[in-house]
Amino acid sequence: MEVVNLILNFIFITISFFIFLINLLWYLQALQILEYFNIKFLRWIKRNYISIFLKNYLLLLIILINFISIFISKNNFFNYFLKILSILLLLIVLLLNYKIYKKRKKLSKKGLVFTKRLSRILYLNVAFFVLFIFLIYLFIPDYIYLSIPIYLYILPIIVLLLNIIILPFEKLINKYYFNDAIKKIEKLKPFIIAITGSYGKTSTKFFINQMLKKKFDTFMTPESYNTAMGITKVIRNDLKENDKIFIVELAENEVGGFKRLLKLIKPNISIVTSVGIQHLEEFGNVEKIYKEIDYFINYSINYEDCELVVLNGDDEFLSKYSDEKIKKCSIEKELDFYGEIVETNLSGSKFKLFYKDEEIFCETKIIGKENLRNILIASYVSYNMGLPLDEISEFIKNLEPPPHRLNVIDRGNILVIDDAYNSNPIGARMAIDLLSTYNKGRKIIITPGFIDLGKKEFEENKKLGEYMIDKVDYVFLVGGKRTKPIYEGLIEKNFIKENVFIFKNFYEANEFLKKFLKPFDAILFENDLPEIFEEI
Repeated sequence: MEVVNLILNFIFITISFFIFLINLLWYLQALQILEYFNIKFLRWIKRNYISIFLKNYLLLLIILINFISIFISKNNFFNYFLKILSILLLLIVLLLNYKIYKKRKKLSKKGLVFTKRLSRILYLNVAFFVLFIFLIYLFIPDYIYLSIPIYLYILPIIVLLLNIIILPFEKLINKYYFNDAIKKIEKLKPFIIAITGSYGKTSTKFFINQMLKKKFDTFMTPESYNTAMGITKVIRNDLKENDKIFIVELAENEVGGFKRLLKLIKPNISIVTSVGIQHLEEFGNVEKIYKEIDYFINYSINYEDCELVVLNGDDEFLSKYSDEKIKKCSIEKELDFYGEIVETNLSGSKFKLFYKDEEIFCETKIIGKENLRNILIASYVSYNMGLPLDEISEFIKNLEPPPHRLNVIDRGNILVIDDAYNSNPIGARMAIDLLSTYNKGRKIIITPGFIDLGKKEFEENKKLGEYMIDKVDYVFLVGGKRTKPIYEGLIEKNFIKENVFIFKNFYEANEFLKKFLKPFDAILFENDLPEIFEEI
């Protein structure tokens, strides 16, 4: 009978390990996407409590079965029956988990990146699970069928706790990397252009780089590497001696973030594109965002080597700042450097650029009022770097937008507006306005709404739904729970119910779209979601 027990135990532990591994990779992917922030991961667990915990009915059943088995004699026939039943149920759990894993893999946009940090957390979790099984098997072997399912059931909590435990060690490693990056940048001494803001910073970074690289050796932080450790990685791995101008995007996504960032990045030119209600989940309220931006601006004003501070003059918060270093760009007012829109539509934009006594006519394939303001900021910075206005005008004509930021793609008889990266209310309304100008066919929007807006999230998503009225023909909502306020906003304003479609995830939405599309349709992809927020 002992041999039978050993075989059954081995089978049970093996199946459990594979379930553990499949789920661990998913939780680690979430942790990585959430930048290893414990508070963000905890919020994610709370948001997904039902899908992570309560829907694990089979695990709960296994726990219940084996709780009962404790009170039954070890060698009783019924005890063996319960063990075999537990194994069969666990096997079903494994198959279901694998099916979900395959589905998640299909939905995955980026997937898990096995960085050194991620690998350390992975090995720690695996070692802890193995140690747990060993200790249970050593001291209380009769409880192994009960304890392992409980472990699997609370796995996300264990991942969180282990991440908390390893955090001091990770901070030491990060401190070393951070200080190493400081030493490198002090040695290379590039001219630094630092860009921050609630939105528009990536586009502005791209525009500045495209203009300046014609005459200078430039290097910009890739994609959205805008946190302290993201920028640290870029400096240590990618910044070269011949990169004379370093264009850096800085995120304002945590309280006190700029205090740390400005130890690393000491700007020669500072730019603030906008101030809005981004990252409210982290900040709690907009006043804390204002405080961070205020710190950045005042640091730049007082930093001796900072030559110029360029602000969005149309932003209500930024308009109050005044200093001899500060210059303001506007698309609405006659400020230091301003523009006047002649035309902007889905084909491109035309505007006049004014500076002192000079007036330059500009045209570009870039669309949207907010983007034109970003172009103005980039133009003024380039002018201060020595580029004449007529040359800048030529550069503007050939500017390319960054990926997924209001890109217009003509696919023959279908028009696609790719604004998938955008996640702010102002940008979303601008994109909807541009879609509304289309007059050749049906206007379709696909969106999951906004995330990371904290207490404002429901309100802003409802406003988004209300704003679509009379501007779009069909609405594809991704995620039934998250988009509920958008749906409410639409229906309350008497939008046609039959023209609203709700999908669990982008994959389902896109598959339906392929069948739904007709010639001359226009589709706006507004915002995207990390796969950890998509419904399965």
